[in-house]
Amino acid sequence: MEQIEAIFSTRRITSERTRYLYVVQSLPFDFAVDVEDLLNPISADGPYTQLKDAVINHVAKSANRMLRELFTQVKLEDQTPSQLMLHTLSLLAGRDMDDAIF
Repeated sequence: MEQIEAIFSTRRITSERTRYLYVVQSLPFDFAVDVEDLLNPISADGPYTQLKDAVINHVAKSANRMLRELFTQVKLEDQTPSQLMLHTLSLLAGRDMDDAIF
């Protein structure tokens, strides 16, 4: 979100509606489906702020889901530690994890 806020700042975009439209055109299709109720019709009261809050909430849920999978699906069983690490990294799918959780 900091990137988009920086774009708005450098381009001096202050209108909630304009900010909303910039973000909507950049949303991945699968995410747009998740927040469809915020997309149609455009809210007259703070559409960008509502969409931003929904994006933050969605990302937080995805991170929680990923952590839950990591802690429930990863088992040593007959794997070597290296195999376990590779499996764990594959579940992360390239995402960085906050060091605070480890």
